[in-house]
Order: sequence, then structure tokens, then C-alpha cells
Amino acid sequence: MKLSLFSSIILFAAVFSSIGCKVRTFGSGDVSSRDGDGSSEDKIDPRAYNAFHLWAKKHVIDVSSESSDEPRMVHLSQKPLTEFPKNYAVKSGEASVDDVFFVHPNTWRADGKFTGRWTKLYGQNIYTPELGWHTLEVKEQPAVKGDYVVYPGIPRPLTLKFSKASGRAYTHDDAVEYCKKENGRLPTAREILDFCAMGLEEGTYGKNNSYAEKSKDARCAKQDLWTLSLNSRDVSSAWRFDSNDGDLDAKSRDSSYLVRCVLLN
Repeated sequence: MKLSLFSSIILFAAVFSSIGCKVRTFGSGDVSSRDGDGSSEDKIDPRAYNAFHLWAKKHVIDVSSESSDEPRMVHLSQKPLTEFPKNYAVKSGEASVDDVFFVHPNTWRADGKFTGRWTKLYGQNIYTPELGWHTLEVKEQPAVKGDYVVYPGIPRPLTLKFSKASGRAYTHDDAVEYCKKENGRLPTAREILDFCAMGLEEGTYGKNNSYAEKSKDARCAKQDLWTLSLNSRDVSSAWRFDSNDGDLDAKSRDSSYLVRCVLLN
């Protein structure tokens, strides 16, 4: 059967449209697991739930105290995590710590809460015959630029784009679904802490200021925000950014708070 030129064009347009309108789902094949050599082409895909850990694994990062002699991080996975763990939907009991989906209450803890310390890079001690032991200078620190968290490209760059705050509050389950519909994902405890607190002075959210004063300058002022991370000691609760104190605390997953997603497009 021969098709007219007009019919052929219509058929081609229909096929092209059907292909273009398909919604791709996020799978393990979407993220490279190469161990980067620092080249600009070897970027970390922000869709990986453990994107920050993949970026940070070659850095010396202090997540407990600026004066700590032994900076530490949990690195249970060196490959991109592209799916929720099977026990993520469980709402009772404890879970193994991975610093992504399950975060222990003692992580960055002060008085039972996260301290609000954001990611900083520290010099790495190296040895050369010319200089002996010395500290390698870090020329670029992570920074927040508008709605972006930019982690420098040493050894691999990572940029996370955050959405504006949701128009209403959601339960934790609904927050996960909300971000999916926004073509994004919930940020982890570390990511939301960096976005809301990085580069700000300690007193910006601190208890020494009145709420009215803090709300003028704080990046996430009056935005109590859900994170992806659950409390590993009690998975019925998830970590939430507290815009009054500038730290994170664990709240029931049935509670409702605002949402800012890590956007994937």
C-alpha cells in the first residue's frame, strides 16, 4: 500500500511524538559508576541518592568538628544508589546506618540534634621529598549559588539544583511522591543541611537571635523541610530541617512539613 506524501508526514510525526513523550524512569543504567580521575567529563550524576558520598569519598571532610584530628564519613557504598532499599517503607524498628537513607542520631550531634555544621574541605596531609609532610591547599570550597549547591571538581564536580519550597506541607510519604512528580528527589540530611546552612554565619539560625531577626537572612527562613534520610534508631521518624535552630531533628513520618526537591533536569 502506497502512502501519499501528506500521509507519510503525518505517520512520521505520530511516531516521533510517541517516542518523545515517553517518560524515562530512573534506573541504575542512568548513572556512571566509573571511579573518576578528575576529568571534567567524569561528573557525578545528582540523581544518585548517594551523590554527595561519591563526590566526597576522596576528600578529607570533617563532619563532626572543625578541630577534629580524624575527619570521618561513612562510605558503605562506592557505587551509585539508584533505588530505595527494600526496608525503606518499614515504619518501625531500627535500620543499618548508611548516611543516606538511614542516618544515626549521633551524626553531627549536639544536645540531641544535628549541629548545623555544613560541609567544609580540609587540607590533605601529603609527603613530598622537597617539602616533607605538608598540607595540600584546597583552593575552592563548596558553595551555595542561588538555588544550587556547587561542590568543586576535585576530584569530580557535583552540582545540585533545589526547587523552590512547596506551596503546602506534606507527610513524609507524600513528600517523596511530590518530588517524583516534580522530576526530582528528596535531598538527604547532608544535602539539605548544606543547602540551608552552607556559608552562613553560626548565629544566622542560632538560638541567640530572635526568630524575627533570623528570618531576614537565613536561606531557608520559615521553611521546616523534609529530608530523604530516616532516623536509623527509629525508622518511624525522618530527619527534618528545623529553620528555627538551623539544624535537623527527627519527626514522625506522619507529620507534615514543606519540601524542597533536588531537581533532576
